[in-house]
Amino acid sequence: MSDKKFNLRLEQYKLDDLKNKKIDLNESDKEYLDYIESSNKNFFEKFNISELAEETKTRLDNSPSIVKFPKKVVTGLLTAAACLILVFNILPTADSKDSDDILLKGSEQINIYLKDMDKIEKLRDLDRVYENDQLQITYKTSDNFGIIFSVDGLNNITFHYPEEVFSSTKLDIGKEVTLPSSYTLDAAPYFEKFYLVTSNSSFDFSFVRNATLDIKIDQGKIVTDLELPSKYNIKTITLLKE
Repeated sequence: MSDKKFNLRLEQYKLDDLKNKKIDLNESDKEYLDYIESSNKNFFEKFNISELAEETKTRLDNSPSIVKFPKKVVTGLLTAAACLILVFNILPTADSKDSDDILLKGSEQINIYLKDMDKIEKLRDLDRVYENDQLQITYKTSDNFGIIFSVDGLNNITFHYPEEVFSSTKLDIGKEVTLPSSYTLDAAPYFEKFYLVTSNSSFDFSFVRNATLDIKIDQGKIVTDLELPSKYNIKTITLLKE
């Protein structure tokens, strides 16, 4: 059944997101739910992380919403993103202690992984993605502080880290760190560009947030990109959307 198409309604049902809504399940729906169960089991066994299942459920239950900031209201009240937040611990976690990597200054990394049914794929710059694709973001840095956000083709800004607007921007250094929440792409066209902004000294979240106001997009293309003082390192990856 590897050719089954992604069914958002049933995925939400499986995650109990629709527990307060009545859903009539037909035989095809039940077959899909069985497929999800089998696929998840095979996936976690394949990556040898079944011991994280309970932790994943806990994070899912307590996961805060990722906030999306339309440009027209970014300086006013913050609005909730119209996106589904899912959690899947399929990559190196922030709790990992087995990395002795030494990261040279200036070699910061932001990586995006795509969960596609029963497999995981590391995406490259300018790879193509689609609405409802589930993405997991990781970073690796030698800098102590940072912010991760993305901008889409409609000039909407989504902050992925920190998840709470006024939280600490402290980063874990020297190893690949997986963000606790994954990100499901919405219908915004053209592209989604992800930014990792880091510095070795602490900085105010609002400073970078305000700098994103200067990003300008015209007909699906960035004509003015993010500009910050030289103390900041900026790494990006752009995914093209249908």
